[in-house]
Amino acid sequence: MKNFQFILSAIISILLLHCGSPDFEAEAEKAMQNANYSEALKLWEKAKQQENYDESNNQKIALAYMLKGQELYNKTRNVRSFVGNFEIGQSFIPEETTPEFKKQYSQILFSLGKAYNTAKPKNTVEKEDFFSLSINRLKEALLQDSTNSEADQLLTEIKQNYFQGLIDKGKESYKKGVRTGNVNLYFTAEYYLKQAMEFESANKEILSYLKKVEAKTLSVLNYRDGLAMAVLKQEYQKDDLLIYVVIKNYLAESVSLKLSNFKLVDKTGESHSIYSKGMKVQELFGGRVLSDSTLAPNQPEIDGLLVFNLPEKPKLHYLSYQIKKNKESKKYFP
Repeated sequence: MKNFQFILSAIISILLLHCGSPDFEAEAEKAMQNANYSEALKLWEKAKQQENYDESNNQKIALAYMLKGQELYNKTRNVRSFVGNFEIGQSFIPEETTPEFKKQYSQILFSLGKAYNTAKPKNTVEKEDFFSLSINRLKEALLQDSTNSEADQLLTEIKQNYFQGLIDKGKESYKKGVRTGNVNLYFTAEYYLKQAMEFESANKEILSYLKKVEAKTLSVLNYRDGLAMAVLKQEYQKDDLLIYVVIKNYLAESVSLKLSNFKLVDKTGESHSIYSKGMKVQELFGGRVLSDSTLAPNQPEIDGLLVFNLPEKPKLHYLSYQIKKNKESKKYFP
């Protein structure tokens, strides 16, 4: 009898414990359906603390942040409030996502692209950034969902309004740079031509002028890049390519410089990492090599060698540095 009472008591305790455990995931889903995104995020946070939490729900957390940002933007028309929440949401997106997520994500990307397209920038640099970001978000929206007709239509309208003008401005800036020797005009030309290239990547006229421009900009730091890189020299030693670079941080915050964040991309699209053995050899023979460090804002530039193992000697496209997950700096080769 005592054993029976003990077992019955244990069963009741388990049932009470189960019944008393809130279903935070279901409550979060309900809050999402009611467009109460702040409440949904609080509930998802509680759900994440439970042992049986399903990691695939991170997609829903990502959407909650992004939709919260979109809601704020609809009220204030301040694109920055949209962007802040959008970027937090991006950090929750898993490698594998569902078709339903991709459709919703595509629609949010369209809304953000449209917001950038109509935003009022503070200055010329921000105006250029907004234009680039608008195009990139719309293209990304179509990658997530090729049937997103709104994104396709807006991208087509932007091309019709700006494409030829971008080419003309790029050519004009380059020619003026040649006449005056003002290197900043080459960077302006590079910007316009690259924006035009977003619409037609194989356009021969754009490619021809870009090659001329990049020959001028390769060895010069561009403050617009944030973390600016310049390539002063390239030299092959057997199968290794040595690239002598200068780097300066024009961003408002410090940047943790890590060799593992450098990538060299060739014209075929193949990516090459730093050749650590080659870096050590150069250091042994007195070559000044770059090393992991921290770059404070506007401190003097640093310089040194980067070594890549490239036996086939491919045509180079660009050198990149991954500043953070969704932000990188690039230096293009002519």
